[in-house]
Parts: sequence; C-alpha cells; structure tokens
Amino acid sequence: MKLPVKLDIGCGPYKRLGYVGVDLDPQPGIDVVGDATRLPFAESTIDLIHTRNTLEHIPAIFEALREFYRVSRDGGTLEITVPHFSSYEYWRDLTHIRPFSVFTFDHFDRVKMETNALPDYVPEIDFEVVRTELHWWDPQQVAAKHGFKRGLLRALDGLISAIANWKPFMCERFWCWWVGGFVLVTFHLRVRKPAST
Repeated sequence: MKLPVKLDIGCGPYKRLGYVGVDLDPQPGIDVVGDATRLPFAESTIDLIHTRNTLEHIPAIFEALREFYRVSRDGGTLEITVPHFSSYEYWRDLTHIRPFSVFTFDHFDRVKMETNALPDYVPEIDFEVVRTELHWWDPQQVAAKHGFKRGLLRALDGLISAIANWKPFMCERFWCWWVGGFVLVTFHLRVRKPAST
C-alpha cells in the first residue's frame, strides 16, 4: 500500500511528523530547500499540503497557489493557516504582505465563483472550499500555556471561535473587532482537476 505524500511548506523547525518539510531556509529538519512558487515536485504527485503562517509573506501568491494546484493530485487536500485581517499579530509584523478573510479562497472555488459572481483571478485553479475555521487565539500558543491560564484561554477560544464560525459573515462584517480580533483563519480545501489530468 502506497503511503500518502504530504508536504509541510514553510515549516521552519516545526515540521509535522510524517510530512516532507519544504522551506527556503536550509535549517535542521528541512527535507527540501525550495520556494513555494517553484516547487521541485512532479505534477499531480502530492496528497496533502499543509502550510501555516507562510502565504502572508509571499509576494507572488498566485504563483504559489498555481504550484500547490499543479503538484496536488485530484482530490488532494490543502490545509492553509494564515492571519485573519482582524489579527493584531498580522499588523505588528512588517514582513506580512496581506491578511485573509474567511471568504478569500472563494475566489478559487469554481462553484462559489459562479454562485457569487466573483472575479476569476487564476482560471486554471479550482480549490473546493470544504471548511474554514476562525481562531480567536492561536491553538499552538494556547497549548504552550500552563495551568489556569491554559484552561481559561482554551475555554474562551472555544466559545468565541464557535460563535464566530457559526456565522462567519456576521463576525467579519460586524463584531470581530469587539473581541480583539481573530488571530488566524484555517482553510480546508480539496483540489478539483479535470478528468484528463
């Protein structure tokens, strides 16, 4: 049985177990030194791409998304975590080029594009938006806390994030700033390729 091929792009020293770590910086734990806009993998060979806090740094984001699509198999999945536009952490880092909305990837989902009359920025890409998740607090930061603080943050994050994810449009349009903003948004995408590919 063939094991799935999984990439952790921009992982730095935090590569996920069982993933191929890809990063521009040749540091310990990196398996492939490479650029997200020119991935050194063959077409339709990757089952899962995970990337966390990377896309907000990439100037040529359409090129990176084309590469993610090119190397992914039909039906492959992407897990993309990036700063939300209401995140204080986004705005305090000068290397961040863009924030994201829960609806950002609707522009790359053919069905959502047609339903909502959205611009077609990259015609060759089709990512089905399976699910999005707003995170009021970074789950990794919560896990690093201890004792009462971790319990309190976990409870608050669970409650506020659940309310936001129940009606994300209402959250973004009316009240995300009232709770200090949401640190991250995670997109779960499925790759759709033509049958001939």
